[in-house]
Amino acid sequence: MTPVRTPSGTFEPSVLDTIAANALDDDYYEVRAGRYARSRGWVAASVLVLFGVMVTIAIVQTRDESLDRQVARETLVSDIRARQESLGRVQDTQRTLRSEVAALQAAAGDEDPDYSVRQVQAADVPVDGPGVVVRVDDASDAVRVTDRDLRLLVNGLWGAGAEAVAVDGHRIGTLTAIHEAGGAITVNYSAVNPPYKVEAIGDSRALADGFTEGPFGEYWRIRQDEVGLKFDMQRADELQLPAVPGERARVRHAKVWEGAKK
Repeated sequence: MTPVRTPSGTFEPSVLDTIAANALDDDYYEVRAGRYARSRGWVAASVLVLFGVMVTIAIVQTRDESLDRQVARETLVSDIRARQESLGRVQDTQRTLRSEVAALQAAAGDEDPDYSVRQVQAADVPVDGPGVVVRVDDASDAVRVTDRDLRLLVNGLWGAGAEAVAVDGHRIGTLTAIHEAGGAITVNYSAVNPPYKVEAIGDSRALADGFTEGPFGEYWRIRQDEVGLKFDMQRADELQLPAVPGERARVRHAKVWEGAKK
């Protein structure tokens, strides 16, 4: 619409322009603005409520986790104390049994004068004294000392009067095995390596003479001459040999020898 020229020469808005500009009452705009403000208020309130719920959930979860950790800690402490008490009882029992064993050993020694001798023979106790030291070694990588060679050497020393024997520090007991396993010789299930040192406690002169003059000495002379194995025996004024490991001295099954009944 264009403005209308008045008789005075001025221009005024036409009737249609005035109606279009004032089609809506001023109250409409006030109501509209109020609704918009109220909607923004609802959104803000909803956000605050949601935030409060999330904070509450986080606080509850944190409290629950704290309680769980406290319960777990108390349970662990209780378990540790129970195990300590159990260990204490086991240690008390162990001390009692040791005292009983010591008393029985003392009583056995009083009743049997040969008890200490049998302990040495069974390799149950460490021993020291004079004796001989034998060192044997391979001839070459192709010609080596065998488990049979060592067994015959040990048996020869026993036969010559040895009271105790050890191979590379491993005491020979009644249940000791000297054998080859996986290309290595083992004594009491522990590997030994050349050169091998065999120690025997006893009268050093009698041991040296008895072994050299016996069949086992002859066997080793043949091994030296024919395949070149190295053999050396020396007397010693003082040797110390350990006891045999406990698992190699414990008898689990025994049977009375028929000759003992007669």
